[in-house]
Amino acid sequence: MTISEIKKSFPYNKTKTIKLVSFKYDYPGFDTIKLESAPYEPEIPKTNGQIDLSKMFEVKTLDNEAEEELLHLLMNYDDQDTNEIALCYEPRNGIVFFDNGERVIGYIEICFECLQYKAEPTRITVSTLYPHEYKALQEFFKKAGIVYGTVEDRH
Repeated sequence: MTISEIKKSFPYNKTKTIKLVSFKYDYPGFDTIKLESAPYEPEIPKTNGQIDLSKMFEVKTLDNEAEEELLHLLMNYDDQDTNEIALCYEPRNGIVFFDNGERVIGYIEICFECLQYKAEPTRITVSTLYPHEYKALQEFFKKAGIVYGTVEDRH
């Protein structure tokens, strides 16, 4: 797909700015977890249900060239080599999409360890991501200056 074709689908059709982020989070302590509560599921940091950039470890705003490279990785990368994956899902990195008013219109959180992602809202268009796509995205994050969550020692 061309960049103009990609920009016709959500969220790219409403995106003015894209930021790459890394984040750390605290698991709730055993003393604060009630046995009847739902299991803790790690996610991108939020305050009152909204993504909170002040809680991010690293934030990098992409320029136009980097945005186009990212859109190509998310929508056109098609290397279907497969590998075994882990099921940890501890996301440490994300892609946050902003509209003209600098309001968050969506995000993709990524776990480079288990090669899984979650997009919110779920209608965000992303091509199928295989291990080589995750590796390419991981390298893209590193090139943009995001270190946490993209290098071997992630903890």
